Amino acid sequence: ALAAGLTAATPPGPERLIGQVRLLDHDGRDAAGLLSYRPLVDLRSGAPYRYRDIRRNIERLNRTGLFSGIEVRVREQGGKELDVLFLLQRKPRIRALEFSGDSPLRAKAMRSAIYSLRRGKLFEQSQLPMALEELQTLFRSRGYFNARVSPLVSLSADRSACTIQFAIIPGRIARIARLVVDVDDPKQAGAILGFYGGRSHYVPDEFARAGEKTRLRLKEHRYFFPEIKVDEEFLDPGRSRVNITVTVACGFRYHFFFQGMADRMTLISDVWERQVFEKWAEEESRARLLNHLKNEGYFNARITSFVTTRGADKTILFKAEKGDRYRLGTISASGNRAVSDEKI
Repeated sequence: ALAAGLTAATPPGPERLIGQVRLLDHDGRDAAGLLSYRPLVDLRSGAPYRYRDIRRNIERLNRTGLFSGIEVRVREQGGKELDVLFLLQRKPRIRALEFSGDSPLRAKAMRSAIYSLRRGKLFEQSQLPMALEELQTLFRSRGYFNARVSPLVSLSADRSACTIQFAIIPGRIARIARLVVDVDDPKQAGAILGFYGGRSHYVPDEFARAGEKTRLRLKEHRYFFPEIKVDEEFLDPGRSRVNITVTVACGFRYHFFFQGMADRMTLISDVWERQVFEKWAEEESRARLLNHLKNEGYFNARITSFVTTRGADKTILFKAEKGDRYRLGTISASGNRAVSDEKI
């Protein structure tokens, strides 16, 4: 233990010198594991004691991110010398993440959802609220909107490791009181309703997968820029009953034609599959088609486009004016004396 004569490091009187410089564990005992950090402390025996030097070394140790607490104390040695003792509280490593309570989710899924705290990493108290939010996000995605999570951090006897236990009270899964699926194109309504219908519980992950199936179907039928919106109306404070309205705007069904050039849909299809503005997609398509023609030798080519709309159908015509095609002619070099023309 530390001697009773130790005091906090404060600026002492003038002309005091540094005696011993030691790195100790938080309880004042020597710890072999701390010796590796001694090179970070540039205080030397016999050097003048300056408070600003102490502060500089505290900041240097703190920047390692390995210590949850750093305290400096000085010990009178008689005469002009002061021993300087750094008391270091090392951050514990996470030994395990454990879960208690009647959770409907597997421990593996819950551990995977917690990105902020990982087994074997150093424990940061500041990361605990983020870990709780990550767990809450997981439960919400599985339909448990009123889950409660309480953490408990248990340190090992030597404080070098910790176990974090999360007590889970999941609450009730949200039940769907009313489900409305509104699709603006009757031709697609039946299939899309099948993706969302037949559910008694509201599980956002499942609705997200239904949304992906909807987008894939619309893409297969050449619809671009669909919009899918899910509105939630919870009916009780516990968020266990909910009305759901799914609104699907299928977008437009596009038909592409090429005049003056071969069909080059493969060059532009990915542009129209993105969630972008139509005008940008049209301009990007023209640029890609023009670049293709220039690579083919049509350096003076021009690409224009025309869009016509009829109901949910849009026709886009890309018109190419190729002009003359250039081919590589004779290559000549002048002014060269170091290398023969044949080698060039």
